[in-house]
Amino acid sequence: MNTVKVDVIIPCFNEEISIANTIEDVFLYLPEARILVIDNNSTDKTSLNALKAGAEIFFEYRQGKGFALARGFNEIREDCSVVFMLDGDGTYSTKKMQDAVDLIRHKGIDLVIGNRITPSSDTKKAYRRLHVAGNKFFKLVNRYVVGSQINDPLSGYRAMSRRFVRSFTGGATGFEIEAELNSHARTLSAKVLNQDIDYKGRAIGSYSKLKTIQDGIKILKMYINYFYELRPFRAFLFTLLPFLIFGLLLTWRSISTYLSTGMVPNFPSLIMGISLIGFSINLFLGGIILARIRTIQTSIIRDQYNQG
Repeated sequence: MNTVKVDVIIPCFNEEISIANTIEDVFLYLPEARILVIDNNSTDKTSLNALKAGAEIFFEYRQGKGFALARGFNEIREDCSVVFMLDGDGTYSTKKMQDAVDLIRHKGIDLVIGNRITPSSDTKKAYRRLHVAGNKFFKLVNRYVVGSQINDPLSGYRAMSRRFVRSFTGGATGFEIEAELNSHARTLSAKVLNQDIDYKGRAIGSYSKLKTIQDGIKILKMYINYFYELRPFRAFLFTLLPFLIFGLLLTWRSISTYLSTGMVPNFPSLIMGISLIGFSINLFLGGIILARIRTIQTSIIRDQYNQG
């Protein structure tokens, strides 16, 4: 750790109960780390407790985890080699943080994501009722929409290389930030590693700020947007298929009637069918054009990454 500078960013909103213990746990395994607590409009003693525990305090007045993390990214040192993102609720074990640093420094990994492992006896305490199902659902969404093999796509425990962070432009304002980081890794074809870590329930009196249904919908919308952004040709193919099939059915209905009777009694259906087929063709061409534009955008982002 004498030659490796590590910045640990902890976005916080009302975490006075657990923030000091979280900081102490980080120092236990990364004693030379610089810890940046981003106070996101807390109304309790989060900042005071964090300061006493040895962290630097920064304030972000735009509400949302994405805003807080972006502020933290702006405050990292120029010579920082590894950047950690960690929740301040004390639920993530810090025992393997040094291992994550070594993976980034010596194995060329760009993103280490903590895969939360919870004893079955503690699952109900660690997760809300819908969180387990939600995590499994978004694991599938991340795999098939983004195309990455991330085991815990919504994990708040992440270690990142400096150039990975510097090439990240961001944009998400809330809990969608993890999905955005996953998509950024996919864009860069970055080396991602899943690291099993212990995960426990919150301390008594502490509560999660995640709104299961509301934030889940936002995250899903983010993934849908990234499906069109990261894989435009495939996304447009999925979009055009129902229009194309319906258009072909309507057109064939009119043509088959004409072949058997010599008349076209379903003329409106013929017009609608041809229109839907034409619309599908336009979507197909649009997917090709956007795929080319995406290739150019990806090259620009990767250049920024390589220069970082």
